[in-house]
Amino acid sequence: MLKILVVVLLSTSATAGEERMSIFGPDADATLPLDDVLRLVRDAGEKEPTVAQPPVGYSLLEVDIDGRIIGDALEATATVQLSILTNTWQQATILRADAALEITELPQVDGLYFIRQGSGLAVVTRTPGNYRFTVGLFKKAVTRGVAMEVAVDPATAAIRRLRLNYDAALFEILGGARRDGEAFVIAAHEGALSVAWKPLHTAPRIQQAVEARPLVEPTVTSADAVVVATLDGRRVSRCLYTLRLQGEQTAEFALPEGQSLRKVYVNGMARPLPADARKLSLRVTPGRQGDQFARVELVLIEQTPPLTLAGRIAVRLPQPGWGINTLRAQLFFPEVFDYHWRGGSLAPSDSDEAVEFTYRMPTPGKRLHVAQELVNAPADAVFDYTVALDGNYFE
Repeated sequence: MLKILVVVLLSTSATAGEERMSIFGPDADATLPLDDVLRLVRDAGEKEPTVAQPPVGYSLLEVDIDGRIIGDALEATATVQLSILTNTWQQATILRADAALEITELPQVDGLYFIRQGSGLAVVTRTPGNYRFTVGLFKKAVTRGVAMEVAVDPATAAIRRLRLNYDAALFEILGGARRDGEAFVIAAHEGALSVAWKPLHTAPRIQQAVEARPLVEPTVTSADAVVVATLDGRRVSRCLYTLRLQGEQTAEFALPEGQSLRKVYVNGMARPLPADARKLSLRVTPGRQGDQFARVELVLIEQTPPLTLAGRIAVRLPQPGWGINTLRAQLFFPEVFDYHWRGGSLAPSDSDEAVEFTYRMPTPGKRLHVAQELVNAPADAVFDYTVALDGNYFE
C-alpha cells in the first residue's frame, strides 16, 4: 500500500506552576493511507470561502420627480432607482411620512412589495438587483398669502430632483429654480423638494358686465374607447378623450349607472379617484405650455349577468360635459358568439385607427368597430348574440 508521510508539528507551551508533556516528540511523524489523505484534501477544498456582506442592505440612487401645476395642486410622477444588495429581507423607504400626499398609482415589479409606511411609502424585498419604477403622486398646495406651496419629501438618495412644468400665462414660480427648456428644475432643500407659485389674475374691468368668452371654445375633438367583455359578464372599459381648450378649464364626465371608476389619467399622469361615483369633475390644462390640447383617460369596470347561449349585450360609454366631434370604439366580445348590431347611437364602422393609451390591458376576443359623429348625448350600442356554429359542429 502506497503511504504518504505527513509531518505534524506540535508546539508546547508552559505556564508558571504548570507542566505539560507532548505526546509526540519534536520530530514525530505519522503514516496515513492514501484514501484518508485524499479525503482530507477533498474536504478542505469543499469549504466555501467566506464572502463579506455589504455594510448596507440597499441603496436609493435616485428619486426624480416630473410634476405639473394644476390650479391649487401638484400632480407628478416619481421615477425611482433602487439597488438591493443582499438576499436578506430589506425595507427601503421611498417617500417619508406625509399625510397630505396621495399615491395615485403604483407599479407591478417582480420581487418588490410596496407598503404604506405610516403615511409614507416603502418597498420590501429580499431579491438583489437594480430596480427602476415610477410612482404617481398628487398633493394639494398650502396657501400662504397670495402664494401656494407644495413640498414632497423623498427619502435620502444620491439624486433628488423635481422637474416642474406649468403654464407661464397662468402661474409665476417663486423662489430659486433653474430653467431647463420649458421646465424648471428644483433641487432638494433640507431634504424636501419644495415649490411655491402665484396664480396670475387679470384685474377685471368695472365696465365689463359679462365675462368674456374664451378665444377657444372647449370641446372634445376625438374620443377613443376600448371595451373588453368576458363570458362571466365582467367588462373593462378604457376611454381616451382629446380635449381642446384654452388655459385651465373644468372638464366634467357623467358615468353610466353600474360602472365603477378605477383609474383617471390627465395628460398621462394619474389623478386621485373622486368621492362621487357617478360624476367626475377635473381641472385640466393643456399638456404643454402654449398648446391647446389635453388628454383625459378613464378606466371603468362593470359586472353584468353572465352571457347565455343567446341574448343581447349593450355597451354604454361616459358622457363628457362638452360635445364630441368624433367617437370611435373597439369592442372585444367572446369568440364563441356571432354578433349582430341591433341599435344605439354607435353604429358599425370600418375605422381602425391605432391609439396609444396610458393604461395597458389585454384585448382578447372578437373585435367589432363602432363610431359616431357629433356626440352630444350618452353614446351606446346594442348587439344581439348567438352561438357561433360555423366550424363547430359535424353534419
